[in-house]
Amino acid sequence: MPKFVPDSTLVGRQGVASVEMIVLQMKHVWNPTTVDSGIDGVIEFRDSSTGAMSNMIVQVQIKTGPSYFRSETDDGFTFYADPEDLEHWQRSNTPVILVMCRPGIDAYWVDVKHTGRIDRSGKNPKIFFSKTTMFFGVESEPALRALAIAKPWGFYLKPRPAKESLTLNFMPVRFPIDRLFIADSDFRDPGEVIEAIRNAGGKRHDVGEFILNSGKIFALENLRGPLFAKACDQATVEETNLETWIDEQPSLGLQLMQRMLRQIAWRKYVEWRPWDEVFFFLPTDDGEPKTVRNEGRRISYPTVYKRYFSKKCPEKVSYHRHQAFEFQFQQVESKWYLVLSPTFVFTSDGWRKHPFHEEYLKKINEIEGPPAIFSHLKMWASVLQPVIDLAADNYSHMELGPLATFELDRGIDDKAWKPTALDEDHAVSASESADLGFDL
Repeated sequence: MPKFVPDSTLVGRQGVASVEMIVLQMKHVWNPTTVDSGIDGVIEFRDSSTGAMSNMIVQVQIKTGPSYFRSETDDGFTFYADPEDLEHWQRSNTPVILVMCRPGIDAYWVDVKHTGRIDRSGKNPKIFFSKTTMFFGVESEPALRALAIAKPWGFYLKPRPAKESLTLNFMPVRFPIDRLFIADSDFRDPGEVIEAIRNAGGKRHDVGEFILNSGKIFALENLRGPLFAKACDQATVEETNLETWIDEQPSLGLQLMQRMLRQIAWRKYVEWRPWDEVFFFLPTDDGEPKTVRNEGRRISYPTVYKRYFSKKCPEKVSYHRHQAFEFQFQQVESKWYLVLSPTFVFTSDGWRKHPFHEEYLKKINEIEGPPAIFSHLKMWASVLQPVIDLAADNYSHMELGPLATFELDRGIDDKAWKPTALDEDHAVSASESADLGFDL
């Protein structure tokens, strides 16, 4: 007569093996029990930097298989505990966790001595497992370690070495056409230069970006030629390296870079508001919301312009909200960067500043959190970078690179001290649907 091993035994061993693998990935020790009396194993915590054992433990009971997930919803599932098992776990003088496991798929855990998580209203105690907050994985390590801390003395484990990538609101500046033309000019008003170009048969865009200073014209376009004959003294035209000139003449260089930035923004339907010193998304012709394609880890389409109607008079527009950014150019170790600061502009008709602009801006800043602000920053970086397309109308004299990032050999595990923020590529701005508290 052959011996038989039921499938349930194999499934149970798979669950134990899955939990052990996760514990080992946490850099701690898994000790399986030799006699199963309601506890499948023990996690003993160690200092991952030295290997020193702490003698601080958490006991683990594992339930494995799809039968324990029958009441599953998108948010979680409910486990009906045996009253005797629950009493056994709660009598322990050490922490005990219950792990619900689907090997190779997922696992969830709960502190069974946390009575607030247990519903005793029915015949069998019920424990609800939340899929968002009770997932069992390497990221659960800080919470599990907190359970094992002996009170009131506690113990200390040196944090595991962790690298962290930091993203700055700095976009590197590059000059693909690294040249500048300089010539003597009798004009002092830029309008006179543009008029001279038009009189010679040219158009405004022919002259490109330029500045006038101390009897000279500094231009990105070649000043040699009939179109510029009356705008400057052709005999004095010189060509120099643009980036070197900006380093040597930073005051004039900043003026010219701002004009180049305006050209980059204009191609993206973003306009400069000199009276507010911000760039903002232009309103749509029909007043419909405007979205842009945001190239992040995932492609998204955030709303960058929207008009809002009065609650009292639904046919009346209350205000228009525009995504915007403040900026400055900053040089770091001989390299120029565009420094972005996302903000908003509120208008009455898509152009004129709303009389409650300051109040709206203050309110939205109270609503917005770091994930949403970071999402706005990444959106602007995506918008301002050149489009990789042969048919794209990219500005040729200046390009902005992706946000500057650098790696640290030490990092902070945010999950150890605050809730995890939304993925920045899918962070929904709270301001999208929030009531700002003003209604005209």
